[in-house]
Amino acid sequence: MEKTTIKAPAYVCVVGTGNYGGTYSIVKDTKTGDVTPMLTKTVTEINKKNPGTYEVLLDNVLENSWAEFQISGRSFAAKNVTITNATYAGGVAVKPGSVVKDPKTGTVLTEGKDYELVFDKENVNATNTPIEVTVKGIGQYKGSLVNAKTDGKKLTFIIEKKALKDCSVSVDKNLKLTVMNGNVLETKENFTVKDNGDGTATVSVVDGGKNYTGSVNVEIGGRKVGAPMISNVKVVGNKATVILSDDVEGASGYDYVISTDKDCITNKDYVAVNKNQAKTTTAFKYVDKGTYYAYCHAWTRDANGKKVFGEWSNGFQFSVTATTPDAPVITDVKVSGSTIKVTYRPAANATGYDVVLGTSSKKDNGELRPYNYGAHKKLNLKEGTVTATFKKVPKGTWTVGMHAFNRTSIDNKKVFSPWSNLETAKVK
Repeated sequence: MEKTTIKAPAYVCVVGTGNYGGTYSIVKDTKTGDVTPMLTKTVTEINKKNPGTYEVLLDNVLENSWAEFQISGRSFAAKNVTITNATYAGGVAVKPGSVVKDPKTGTVLTEGKDYELVFDKENVNATNTPIEVTVKGIGQYKGSLVNAKTDGKKLTFIIEKKALKDCSVSVDKNLKLTVMNGNVLETKENFTVKDNGDGTATVSVVDGGKNYTGSVNVEIGGRKVGAPMISNVKVVGNKATVILSDDVEGASGYDYVISTDKDCITNKDYVAVNKNQAKTTTAFKYVDKGTYYAYCHAWTRDANGKKVFGEWSNGFQFSVTATTPDAPVITDVKVSGSTIKVTYRPAANATGYDVVLGTSSKKDNGELRPYNYGAHKKLNLKEGTVTATFKKVPKGTWTVGMHAFNRTSIDNKKVFSPWSNLETAKVK
């Protein structure tokens, strides 16, 4: 019998064979959802031992006969739905909390797969005015629609103000305030900053606040190195640029890290580290496809030249959709007169290669790469090509290097691999 998860007509012909003549029940397995004819006696026995194993859709169907019945899809009702209030998120549209359960199994359903929340408009600012919401079944729960509670009143929620203590708040030595609501830099709300005279300041919401509530005490920056605020991570291809909201008072430099582990600061589990950065931004190259978390802490140096770190920043989640190719390997470089022939080994996940001749090499964020290659480059060598030939190369000592690339599906831009090993070629 063909499976279905929505209401539909069904027909079954029950044919007894061997010693299995008699009356049948059309039943649905409550675990698998399978619908099948089964001897009524057998159904009764099994349900006695394990109540609820089978749901009887149609009873007392005689052998060698046709029976018509309806298969109803899964559904939920008002008593299976719980809606809780939302909290202001810095100007980002919010949704209420929701818990929807299967009425038979008690399984908590998944928003976006089993149901969706429907509103008349996007909801942003804190409000005590009830906002109506409809819980609409989708997938195998298609057809379910709940917009009222069990008492008949409309299903609603409000957007509560965000407690200031639940935000990331910092104050510099000039009493300049920075408030981060999650990943959102708050710029519209008014706050007061009071210097307590003990190295701390009290930050409070003005006149009750439109979207925030409460107050919080924080240490004033500049008396020690403060904590940075990451305001954004800009991703282009496989390069992720971490951007701080502002300079950190008292900081001489910054160390940045990225990781696939949200708790990497505790676990010391980093994918990449950019140390000793002088600016409030840094770029991580060759970041492979996946979801990451960026952190930063500022530092200064004590009288002995030892780093003194401030607190870690907020963690900023970002995703990379591009796949980074492996670095190619140069296996041979031959010089014949003014011709240089480079042979290399293909790299995984690459669709092309760029090969260059530099007049020197230099480390860039710990990576050794060729420099000053000007016109001495062979670009866009196709996948499957394993050599590059340079002709009429001027006399001198050349640094040979290359990297592989593929292209993004979004804008067809190159996504580069790390640089290969570097080799030297001398043209006399």
